[in-house]
Amino acid sequence: KLSVNNPDRYSRLYGVVKLMKQEFQPQTVGNSFVLQRYLEILCAEAIRAHVDSLPKQSTGWLSALKDPVIGRAIEIIHAQPGYKWSVKNLADKVTISPSRFAARFSETLGESPMIYITKWRMYIASQMLDDKQFSIEQIASEVGYESMAAFSRAFKRHIGLPPATWRATTFVSK
Repeated sequence: KLSVNNPDRYSRLYGVVKLMKQEFQPQTVGNSFVLQRYLEILCAEAIRAHVDSLPKQSTGWLSALKDPVIGRAIEIIHAQPGYKWSVKNLADKVTISPSRFAARFSETLGESPMIYITKWRMYIASQMLDDKQFSIEQIASEVGYESMAAFSRAFKRHIGLPPATWRATTFVSK
């Protein structure tokens, strides 16, 4: 169930649905392309409506997007997972003091910035390991590890298996 508390958001959702309905009427050139774009807009608006409806005190990355400082930090982390992040350089990017940033991040997401970064990196690494096109060394570098040994230890600590075993296991199960 999608709850829409914001009248402007509701009006935009309704408007997109109305446009989609009109696009279904006569079969015209390019209507499948147009419908695809409308569907993308509809999904984005539905996510926005959901984020708008979250209680102010809720935690998690979706609710963190409501906070302009923490939302921006998450965007930065996601855009550059391999960068050598620290609380200080992230705080500098979002123009807030490091201590205030760390406290606000932990309060909003329920975990420290560095734990979030590590989890994000391990998620990306697990996705890349599913694709044989990348070597484990390339993946380690891509997610910010200078040595394969350090990456393997971190991956095993967070995922429960070494990267090579993860890769072998996922290919057997596919």
